[in-house]
Amino acid sequence: MKSNNDGLDLNENSAQLLDLVVKHSFDAIISKDLSGNILSWNKAAERLFGYTESEIIGHSILTLFPTDRVHEEADIMSRIHSGELVEEFESVRVNKNGKYINVSITISPIINSAGYVIGASKIARDITARLEGEKKLSHFKSIVDCSSDAIISNDLNGVITSWNKAAERIFGYSAHDMIGESMLKIYPEHTIHEETEFLKQIIAGKQIINVDTQRLRHDGELINVSVTISPIIYRNEIIGASSIARDTTKIVLAQNKIWRQAHFDALTQIPNRKYFLEQLEKVIASSLKENEHFAIMFIDLDNFKLINDTYGHTVGDDVIKHVANVINSIIRENDMIARLGGDEFVILLPIVEIESEIYRLGDRIISELMSHNVLDNHQIIITASIGVSIYPEHGQTKEELMRRADHAMYQSKALGKNQLSIFSDKQTTGRSSYSLICDLQQIDCEDEIQIIYQPIIDVESERIIKAEALVRWRHPKHGLLCPETFLYLAEEYGIIHKIDECVAKKA
Repeated sequence: MKSNNDGLDLNENSAQLLDLVVKHSFDAIISKDLSGNILSWNKAAERLFGYTESEIIGHSILTLFPTDRVHEEADIMSRIHSGELVEEFESVRVNKNGKYINVSITISPIINSAGYVIGASKIARDITARLEGEKKLSHFKSIVDCSSDAIISNDLNGVITSWNKAAERIFGYSAHDMIGESMLKIYPEHTIHEETEFLKQIIAGKQIINVDTQRLRHDGELINVSVTISPIIYRNEIIGASSIARDTTKIVLAQNKIWRQAHFDALTQIPNRKYFLEQLEKVIASSLKENEHFAIMFIDLDNFKLINDTYGHTVGDDVIKHVANVINSIIRENDMIARLGGDEFVILLPIVEIESEIYRLGDRIISELMSHNVLDNHQIIITASIGVSIYPEHGQTKEELMRRADHAMYQSKALGKNQLSIFSDKQTTGRSSYSLICDLQQIDCEDEIQIIYQPIIDVESERIIKAEALVRWRHPKHGLLCPETFLYLAEEYGIIHKIDECVAKKA
C-alpha cells in the first residue's frame, strides 16, 4: 500500500476516494436498485459470499437470502422507499456454496441530487464467529448456572470474580455478597493456610484435584467439601483460578457413621475390640521405635451373670454403660478404654514408667466402681477383677500382651476377685482358666465331683459331733482339684447350679 505522499491527493475527485474506501473495506458493501438487483459488489462481499463481481452484478439480492428469510426483503425495501435508514440488525444469509452465514446488516437509502430514492447501500459483516463464541459462552454459562457443584473464580489475590447458583445454595451467600470479597471469607480458621498453598500452585500452573477439606457457610456451619482448582489462562498468561467445590457433608457423615459402627461399641459408645487392636498395633510400633513402656489392663466384672439373672438384661446393660462411664472418667486423656464384649473391658495405658502408676489407677477403678452402686433404684454391688501386662516385659506382640493380661485377670479372680494382678511368669491359675472353663462345660458331676467330709470334734468330750462336706473335682487330666481352683469359674460362667445339685444329692 502506498503512503499518503505517493497516493491519492486529497483534492482529487471525492468519488474516486469513495470508490477506494468501498473497495478496501473489511465489510461487504453492496448496492442495489429499487427492484433489488445488485449494482455494485466489493472485494469483502466476494470473500463473504463467494461470488465474484462478474457473477453477481445484475442478479437479485434474494440470491443471498435463505428461503425462510426472503420475507425480510419486502420490509427492508418498504422502509428504503420511504427514505428510512435500516439500522443494524442481525440475520442469516447464504453463500455461493449454500452455507449459511450469520451477518450484521445496515442498509441506507441512495438518494439522487433531485432528492429521490434510487436504490440502497448495504453493509454486511460476518458475525458467525462472534455468535458461535456467544453460543459457547451461553452454553458454558448454562452449565455453570445449572451445576450442582459450586463453581467459583478468583484472581491471583484470592478475590472472587464469579459465584454460581450452586455456590449460593451450598455456602448461603449470594453472588452480590461474594463478588469482590476474599476467598478466605468461606475458610474456617483451621484451613486458612490452604489458600496460600493453593495460590502458589495455581501461579505455578498446577492443578489441585479432589482435595477433601472443610469450608464455612454464611450461618457459621462447617461443611465438608471436595475441591478441584484449576488455573485460568488468558493469552498464555495465568490470570486467576477456577474452583469447583462439591458438598460432601452427607457422604462424610455417612462414612463416619459406618466407620463408627465398625469401630465403636453400640451399647457404651466406647471403642470396640477391632479398634482397640488397631490402636494397640500402632502403640507397639511407636513404643519399639521410641523405646517406651506401655501397659494393657484387662477388666472383668465379678458375678455379672448373677446381676443379669437377678435384675434382667436391661439393668445388666445399664451396669455395662455405667462401668464404661466411670472408667472413662478416671483414665488419662491419652489412655484408651474399649469394650471387648460382654462384661470385659480393656484399657491401653501408653508410656507407663513405674508399676505404682498401674496400681494407683487399678485401685481407683475398683474403688469408684464399688462406690457407685445404685442403678435404676437397685442396690447393686459392682466389683471387678483386673489383670495387667506390660510391654515389652510380658510380650512384644498384641497376641502375647492380650493373652497375658487375660491370664493376670484370672489370677485376680483366683485370689478372691475385686483386685489387680500384674502378669508374672510364676502365675499358673490364669493360664489354665480357659481350659478349665471348657472342661467345666463338659463336667460329669456323678463321676468327677467328690465330697470329702471334714469331722468337727467337740473339745470337751473329744467326740465327733458333726461333719463339714468339702467339694473336690477329680479332673480327668489334672487330678484332684481344690474348690478355690474352679468354683469361682463355675459361678462366673453359670455352671455352679450343676455342681450344687450334685453336692446336695451326694451329701
